[in-house]
Amino acid sequence: MKYIIVEGFRRIMQIIFGIELFNFPVFQSLRVLIYRMLYKIGRRAVIENNVRFVRTHRRKDGGRLTVGKHAIIARDVHIDFTGEVVLGNDVTLSAGAEIYSHSHPIKTGFTSENKETKLHRVEIKDGTWIGAHAIILPGVSSIGPNAVIGAGAVVTKDVPPNTVVAGNPARVVRELDFEYTV
Repeated sequence: MKYIIVEGFRRIMQIIFGIELFNFPVFQSLRVLIYRMLYKIGRRAVIENNVRFVRTHRRKDGGRLTVGKHAIIARDVHIDFTGEVVLGNDVTLSAGAEIYSHSHPIKTGFTSENKETKLHRVEIKDGTWIGAHAIILPGVSSIGPNAVIGAGAVVTKDVPPNTVVAGNPARVVRELDFEYTV
């Protein structure tokens, strides 16, 4: 019952404060303040409209979302934090990016039960930029610092630091020759 109340309240707040009215500079800080009360979000984060943070299963061993300082989460981003999602400092999620942190076993003929859901930890490290409509699947445990994920990429495995990945499935396109610094 507690799960239903907490998640219901979070989703109602996201609906209310996720509308475009709160894109105005005066209201933008109010949106972030509400999100900081609901989730662990660092200072000076920017969260645009229609962002969805969802936890889809009632598991007691998951459901953590952490967003670092100076993170930018653009419009229409979808983050499933049924497992655990950690966004580092100065991470940018472009419009329509999706992150998933749980998976189900494949069985034919019926859907899996809640207890069979496998939780994953997805960590996106400092200085990473995830392009528009990129998808981070549950098998990814780490995206290295200063990585760039191309628009529309489907990331199925860990991304090394200081690289650009693109495609479906995402592959390293090139290496960057500078380091992330604070």
